Amino acid sequence: MKIPRREAMLGLGGIGAALLLPAEPARANLATDNWSQLQPIFARHWYGGGIGSTRNTVDGTLPLEFGIDFGPADDMHFNGRHKITSRWDTGTYSAVFGISGYFWGTENTIGLVIESSYKIAGDALPADLYWQGMTGQLQLYPDRTSPGHWLLDGMLYGLQDGVEFHTQLKDSPQ
Repeated sequence: MKIPRREAMLGLGGIGAALLLPAEPARANLATDNWSQLQPIFARHWYGGGIGSTRNTVDGTLPLEFGIDFGPADDMHFNGRHKITSRWDTGTYSAVFGISGYFWGTENTIGLVIESSYKIAGDALPADLYWQGMTGQLQLYPDRTSPGHWLLDGMLYGLQDGVEFHTQLKDSPQ
């Protein structure tokens, strides 16, 4: 599911066509101007994962599986849930976090910021491991391999240790 560098560099240049809008000069805020079309896209379930660094694995990386539901509101803010799944030799563990934040846009990019995260529930982890919420920013891209679908790409940061998780998510229609 990794976005090729070329795709990431292209950003949302083609969002007008993807949203079936006529070609127009650059807009002041692509997200605000098209919120009625974007809101149902962000309301989809998002799944994928993030990769961070850790001292607790042989290769120094920590892959996590993510499932996120944003719950976009009319004012371009959201309250949602972020499920994190972690696989270790001792088993598979999951936790659910409440998240909140807002959607943003510029002339040709759209994204979101997760501003806060708090743990709702989680499996007990083995010694030396801990759950942490994540905040950060993700940008929206069209999924050129699956028309009508979208990708979110960016960095989320652990609230407890600040570890960066390069994150990529794909939408699934609800």
